[in-house]
Amino acid sequence: MAGTENAIECENWLADIEQLFEALDYTDDRQVKLIVHKLHGLGKSWWIATKKALENQDMPPRRTTNRQTEQGSTSTDMLNAAATTMETLLKRFQSFKPPTMAGTENAIECENWLEDIEQLFEALDYTDDRRVKLIVHQLHGLGKSWWIATKKALENQGTVIPLAEFRTAV
Repeated sequence: MAGTENAIECENWLADIEQLFEALDYTDDRQVKLIVHKLHGLGKSWWIATKKALENQDMPPRRTTNRQTEQGSTSTDMLNAAATTMETLLKRFQSFKPPTMAGTENAIECENWLEDIEQLFEALDYTDDRRVKLIVHQLHGLGKSWWIATKKALENQGTVIPLAEFRTAV
């Protein structure tokens, strides 16, 4: 993220990143390290100023540099070596070029998209929990906005979001 004054662009970028982190089951600490690594331009300037402000409040800063560890490898090397099972699944899933959904009011188009993606899941033998995370990763634009609102509503009702619930919501 190069930084922008457009709040919607920032919100969409952050929603994309959060969606990916949710799919990959990353810890908060790892999320911060990876987000900081992706900041450029105004975004990087904002982070530097924010980090300094936090340090001036005597809050412990999160390590975001590429310092050497005791073993001699860098923190980036450690992040790369610690690929999770979900990262591997996501990479494999993406290699099949699954369809994306940008949002539509056409129920048939939506149903066809879901059928196509479910056929891929059947072939890959993924669990329902993984299927939901991967399906959500394929949502963009209005589809992503719809999911964010729907997920919040379901969570506020205390509903767990299995594949059957996702299919019903679609």
